[in-house]
Amino acid sequence: MGSMKTTLELPDELMREIKVVAAMNDQKLKDVMADLLHKGLAAQEVDEEQHEAVWSKVELPLVKTLPVKEIKASDMDVDAFCAWVKQQSRK
Repeated sequence: MGSMKTTLELPDELMREIKVVAAMNDQKLKDVMADLLHKGLAAQEVDEEQHEAVWSKVELPLVKTLPVKEIKASDMDVDAFCAWVKQQSRK
């Protein structure tokens, strides 16, 4: 798995606790942080019923569009493509 560098601003006391955990377990700080974040995210996972209950309350608008003729944009130059898009938006 890849990794990304990032900067976090954490309270001093929290960082002290994390450093103690890392030292006690002879681990790198970044490994302890990753482990704690994974555990925190796992604790936040919702079961399927909760997921469905939340999404059943979400109402998204129905957007109707006009049928559009399929085109092959790679056969057009930029100006021709822009003209085609403008023409489609006027319909």
